[in-house]
Amino acid sequence: MSIQDANAGNAGDLLKHAILLELLGGIPGGEVWSYAETHAGAGLYARAHAAELLAAADSAAEGETGWRYATALAAGMRRADAGDLYVGSALLALLSGSIRGDALLVEFDPEVVTRLREGVDHVLASAAPRVRLAQGSFEDHLTEILAPQRLVLLADPYYYDSSAPDGQGGRMGKVHLQRIAGHLRGRDAVLLAFTSRAPRRPLRDAVPHPEETWRPLFADLDALAPSALRLFRVDGTPHALAAAGWGAGEQRVAGLPTAREWQASWIAKPPVGVRIVEEQRVAAERTES
Repeated sequence: MSIQDANAGNAGDLLKHAILLELLGGIPGGEVWSYAETHAGAGLYARAHAAELLAAADSAAEGETGWRYATALAAGMRRADAGDLYVGSALLALLSGSIRGDALLVEFDPEVVTRLREGVDHVLASAAPRVRLAQGSFEDHLTEILAPQRLVLLADPYYYDSSAPDGQGGRMGKVHLQRIAGHLRGRDAVLLAFTSRAPRRPLRDAVPHPEETWRPLFADLDALAPSALRLFRVDGTPHALAAAGWGAGEQRVAGLPTAREWQASWIAKPPVGVRIVEEQRVAAERTES
């Protein structure tokens, strides 16, 4: 079992996938949006207690907050023909039915790309031809990623480091946010940017608040002035997802459920028990890295 499999379906995954599917569900049926991911992963993952998660998803009532995620997750897990597989963001996004344009999925590891292609072909069936996979660094593919005029982009690095000059080691930095925002400004677009705990380092190199990489992410995004910006976190964990919108993407971001609505959803109830909260203001001081 890989590290990706070990982490699949954890609190961070549940956060980003629930927000992603809720946002996609707000796209009107007549609008054609494209979809892209910077770190697409394997698509399908071996996950302990997957059957419990499937049962919890089946308990979601139609129309309640998180129902779109529950529906896509249950459909994907059943199409995978195995009771112990978790469905990742790329497959969930296409299963939602909201992406009517093309999809570009970028992944660095060639072995993971092979797994992703197998998952796309198996689970997505007729939608698979609209999905293009690109192996390599997301930096090398940013021009392609950002090309569509209407785009939902999931930037899913392992963590955010504002001062990072490159995308090595599963990180993303301010230089990438600036490039992304520069391309998306003036278009209909949404950026969902995930971040979690920075990896452990020697004490002399450690960041002051290694579990709060969302603070500089949120502050740096705010400085880039998207027309809408919200940040959701899993309470008691380092996992966070920032949602930034431009053009019609502003409506998609503004329409996301509130923390109170998430806390009444199936995701917050046992056995899942993930409590999604929302940061109400940008931190005045950025964490030094």
